[in-house]
Amino acid sequence: DEEEAVKLYRQAAEQGLADVEHALGVCYEYGKGFVKNEEEAARFYRLAAEQGFAMGQLRLGKCYIDSEGVVKDDARAARFYRLVAEQGSANAELELGECYEYGTRVAADGGPVLQESGRAGLGNRAEQLWQVLHAGQGRCARHHRCNALLPPRR
Repeated sequence: DEEEAVKLYRQAAEQGLADVEHALGVCYEYGKGFVKNEEEAARFYRLAAEQGFAMGQLRLGKCYIDSEGVVKDDARAARFYRLVAEQGSANAELELGECYEYGTRVAADGGPVLQESGRAGLGNRAEQLWQVLHAGQGRCARHHRCNALLPPRR
């Protein structure tokens, strides 16, 4: 029963359990157990993220990049993706690589870039992330964000 599960999630979230806060965020994001609410989803993802919970950080980054429940902030999204990538998440590396590839204005440290968007001037780490993103494929691995043909590999 979804309603009962949400009730139990709420009780556990009140105790500050990061994995439960993340799960409650998912419930709000997808409307499981009650009406979909992106603002509440972002709020619970933030609570989990503030405790260092990787999935909460990843989902909050998505909220910032897609403007779901929060004001769009590409640099903040990239900072969350970087935190999770540093914990070994291939998904976060992919997201961070897309930030670099598709013009999100972030520097190698996750801060804003004051130059042209894209990979210009981002250094070796950006190139590594770009390689992870494309993994030898002829098209972007995440075609829902783009379907552009990739430039030839060097």
